[in-house]
Amino acid sequence: MIKIALVGNPNSGKTTLFNELTGSNQFVGNWPGVTVEKKSGKMKYQDFEAEVVDLPGIYSLSTISLEEEIAARFVIDKKMDLIINIVDASSLERNLYLTYQLLDSDIPIVIALNCMDIVAKKLERIDVGVLEKELGVPVIPITASKKTGIDDLVRFLSGYDYSKQKREHRYEEIIETSIQKFTKLLDDRFLAIRFFEDGLKALESLKLTSETKAGLIEAYQQEVKRHGSIDFDMVLPNSRYETILKVCQKILTKNRLDVVSSTEKIDKIMTHKWF
Repeated sequence: MIKIALVGNPNSGKTTLFNELTGSNQFVGNWPGVTVEKKSGKMKYQDFEAEVVDLPGIYSLSTISLEEEIAARFVIDKKMDLIINIVDASSLERNLYLTYQLLDSDIPIVIALNCMDIVAKKLERIDVGVLEKELGVPVIPITASKKTGIDDLVRFLSGYDYSKQKREHRYEEIIETSIQKFTKLLDDRFLAIRFFEDGLKALESLKLTSETKAGLIEAYQQEVKRHGSIDFDMVLPNSRYETILKVCQKILTKNRLDVVSSTEKIDKIMTHKWF
């Protein structure tokens, strides 16, 4: 039986999807050593069976709260066979940040593009095919609250050979040089990227020899200096946000009436007596 982790932002519809996938086959307990609730369950479709874990909602793998730390650590330690990343389609830019962090891993991913009913109400259109191409992973449109697309998602999962999923996300050369330097020391590209993004504080959660830690500290200081006056902590986030904005421009089409409405709003502001 494979293990599937549901990963997504808070209020993205993650728990609603979990309930639809597992029904009454749920188990509630606590995560080891803490009082944070852990939800898991079983889903079954024909001959396909899977354990599904509903991870606490997170906006990023760079964590603040205990709940976020639990979810991020579960992903970083690769304790699942497959991730279903629930993305709120009505708030793409914010939700895709976590998606791009997950894509840095080598864990197979399927995107459940949720809240498609809200997108339709806003008279917008998302080109799912282009989004799949940009992300390099399957994207299944759903509206969990209305049980729309859930059967499509389950059927897809039951026949999907996730072991064959191959993707390779690369950054700009200046960023890749830093990642490769950290990867040589950590022997894991995903961990190297997490170290790049979280900085020296990441060393606290990594089980490393004192020699490796010393090497990472030296390499980190060298890379900070090489990137010059740029805020090193923001190098990766800024790169991701630039990519996300470009992707959203490609896949999201707004209704013309909405555009006119926005223009009218701007005109009203500019012609206000205060201007």
